Amino acid sequence: MSEPPDRQKVIEKYLQGLRHDGGYSHGYLKSDEELKLFERSLAAVNERYALRTSRDLSKSSKSNVVFSMIHCGSRISLDNVPFRVVKETVKSSSTTDWQKEVYEKKRVNLQGTKKKGCAATINLKWIELYPDFQVDVPQPCGQTREGRLKADKAKELQEALDAEQQTVGKETRVYVRIADCSSHQNHGFEDMEAFSQNMDKSVAECIQMLAREGITSVSDVKKCLHYYVHDVLFANKEKPDSSCRAFFPTHRDISNQIQAVLKKDRFSTVDQENARILIEKIRGEQHESSVVYRPYAARSFVGSSDSDNVEEGVASECEDTLLFCFQTKFMRSMLKKYGGSVVCLDATHKTSDYALPLFLLVVKTPSGYTPAGVFIIQFETTHCIAEALDVFKQWCDNWSPQY
Repeated sequence: MSEPPDRQKVIEKYLQGLRHDGGYSHGYLKSDEELKLFERSLAAVNERYALRTSRDLSKSSKSNVVFSMIHCGSRISLDNVPFRVVKETVKSSSTTDWQKEVYEKKRVNLQGTKKKGCAATINLKWIELYPDFQVDVPQPCGQTREGRLKADKAKELQEALDAEQQTVGKETRVYVRIADCSSHQNHGFEDMEAFSQNMDKSVAECIQMLAREGITSVSDVKKCLHYYVHDVLFANKEKPDSSCRAFFPTHRDISNQIQAVLKKDRFSTVDQENARILIEKIRGEQHESSVVYRPYAARSFVGSSDSDNVEEGVASECEDTLLFCFQTKFMRSMLKKYGGSVVCLDATHKTSDYALPLFLLVVKTPSGYTPAGVFIIQFETTHCIAEALDVFKQWCDNWSPQY
């Protein structure tokens, strides 16, 4: 398989100290942020990797201070600057279905399978180097004396690291060994591969953030994602193709992310039980106050919905949505006296951090605006709001404001 030019440009752009050996490209990055940009740029050219194994050696006694080591057949030597390995990770190509160990033939399989794996990997090694402890080797210097100088400096550095009170200056590098295209098997790098990619983590987090802010329309989220990908993730960089599913997810992908947020933040049987106990206490202490509480109840069968507004789709899947309405005797008198013509609906949850929509009925009095009722619903839909307003209409006879 020939090396795609776009892929080669990405590798040459990000990897420093680049060299090619034995079907692999070797180099290093200077931070985790550069690694994130490197992997994101690879995904834009239809190449993604999934975590296979990872070891954290930052607090392990096995992570010794060294001056030279072999990383995947390539020597790491930093001009007599000591360093130590803090983390090792192996990632395998996620374009195909199975890892290499899974699809290797171990016995006769009577029924064939179309699933194949890819042996291509990317090896990552995080190191911390300490420039302040660089060894000044005099010239000429014998090998034995040089080794003794390095051993003394390594011991001094190790003692400084063990003493937690002392701050040691350090730099981080991420050494990378990535397989060339010749190592990739059973897949290519065409547009079809772009459509089969998993959603990028940053894109998923953006969708979840928008859903928590109340943006639950898939078409609106797509518009926000277009700006986020072009002007944030790939600002001043070559943009991925619109067919790349990692950065331009499908309607169903976006809907699934929004549903996960809505169901996580707004469905809790424990909270409902605590709310029921609190409401029973209010009813016992405030006999003249009006309270309606209906807990959420799920349907036994839930069908699929392709609605553009995911919140309305999730609400339609509920047999009963959560409803809480509360009005004191004073609030009821204010609504009857001043709510005949105009009643304001204050969306309090828009300015506060609430998981559920909280609304206040507000009327204008000679001294200012006064709350005349409060209700909490599970979803901010027309049906749920109208249902709550009907409750207040039943409590206040002949209440029918013009606005």
